[in-house]
Amino acid sequence: MRRKPYIVCTTPYTHKSMGVKVQHLLCHELNKIGETAFVTATQINYDLITPVALGENTIKNLVTDKDAIVIYPEDWKGNSLKAKPNNIARWCLSRPGLFGGDERFDGYENVYAYNNSIKKTILFNDVQGVLRLPGIEREIFKNTGQERNVFSFYTGKSEYKPGFFDPENAIRIDRDSAFTRQELADILNNSITLYCFDKCSSIIDEARLCGCPVLIIDDGILNTNLNDHGSNGLGIPIHESLEADSPHGVGIIRGAFDFDLQIDLARASIEHFENYYSLIEHTFKENLRRFVYSSQNW
Repeated sequence: MRRKPYIVCTTPYTHKSMGVKVQHLLCHELNKIGETAFVTATQINYDLITPVALGENTIKNLVTDKDAIVIYPEDWKGNSLKAKPNNIARWCLSRPGLFGGDERFDGYENVYAYNNSIKKTILFNDVQGVLRLPGIEREIFKNTGQERNVFSFYTGKSEYKPGFFDPENAIRIDRDSAFTRQELADILNNSITLYCFDKCSSIIDEARLCGCPVLIIDDGILNTNLNDHGSNGLGIPIHESLEADSPHGVGIIRGAFDFDLQIDLARASIEHFENYYSLIEHTFKENLRRFVYSSQNW
């Protein structure tokens, strides 16, 4: 049987958005296991195997003549590539409709969730499976055993809220910071604690892989409920991460309850997060194989 190629609908590559990054990585992972996959964005990461489906004619040829499977993110409205109805995969990296796109997808689309918490927010379609692609560079974000002598904080999609620490004596990190990935990892390796105002950011996992406990602060802007799913990280509020995607809140401090106790628990458990992340990586490989098997038989 002829293998169907894949087209992953993407925006230009950037490491500053985990949602964008994992779209490109999905194409890369499909090619690594022997499938044929393309991206639609022309700005790519040349370290990845992400050939570009250039031009309308190329996409038309892949869709019409080669029966391509088109993978749309949840914020991509409609079926603009005109894929055959049974060849559409909808990969929800956040709650449908939160960042654009539709809340309800056509019934013939094959819907997948990024993680179990996002799966709960898909209310109008059956979910075929979970594809949680871990997109953090393990060769960069790792615990190097450095002395921890600074505090750092991250605002991300949220806003700074005073009263938790002295910002004059902490390193500020935000989405527009000029730090390289290695410089960010060095900061996290030097940090005693990362104060995080954005509950939906990959920096929570990047910090924990560097051995840095994370204090997630409720800023009153991002509601701690199932509507709080960002597209560039784990995409889950803290109480959901403790329950569904990060057992026992390894290395996480909740911005409530007994503060000193939470810090002690987070520091005591941080060493276990690396093994947990390795499990995520292993689970993704198994789920990707299941996705390929299913999609080739649509």
